[in-house]
Amino acid sequence: MGLLEHLGVHNVDVFGFSVGGAVALDLAIRHPELVRKLIVSSVSFRPEGDRGGNAEAVAEMTVDMIARTPMEERYLAVSPHPDREHLQGLLDKLARYGEGETGWSDDEIRGIAAPTLFTVGDCDMVKLDHAVKFLQLRGGDVNGDFEGVPASQLAVFPGTTHFFGLARTELVRDVVITFLDAPEPTVWADV
Repeated sequence: MGLLEHLGVHNVDVFGFSVGGAVALDLAIRHPELVRKLIVSSVSFRPEGDRGGNAEAVAEMTVDMIARTPMEERYLAVSPHPDREHLQGLLDKLARYGEGETGWSDDEIRGIAAPTLFTVGDCDMVKLDHAVKFLQLRGGDVNGDFEGVPASQLAVFPGTTHFFGLARTELVRDVVITFLDAPEPTVWADV
């Protein structure tokens, strides 16, 4: 929020992936007036939405384990300290992220004002039923032919893991841009 205030930006579209997705969710919940449209990718809104073993695997993660992944490539491309020691420090911080957190309540998710796109890989660390629950809390999972297309949507990317969730650039870009460019959905009137 401080960055948006500093830049004088009062209404934004937000895309957050993984931990960034949690940041995006928090912004939309705490400062709804700032978010026009929200895209949350590969993050659970409560710990039970994660597949078992995530915390343990992240806690044991080393730079060798993420070699040649998009995560390593992006870190090396943008970090002011593109070396193994600093990258390991980042991985260690990620391992501690969310410790003891309970996530957001159903009411907080339901109350997000912005139209929301939730994306997840079908082989992601987030359970698919959790992604569907998010969609349902946001007013989705309806028969859009009769009720209209809801303002919140779900995209499940096939053959996609957490670390390679954004690597399918064309697919992700098409889904995201279509969502951002779409007018606000309208509910069909009774005929």
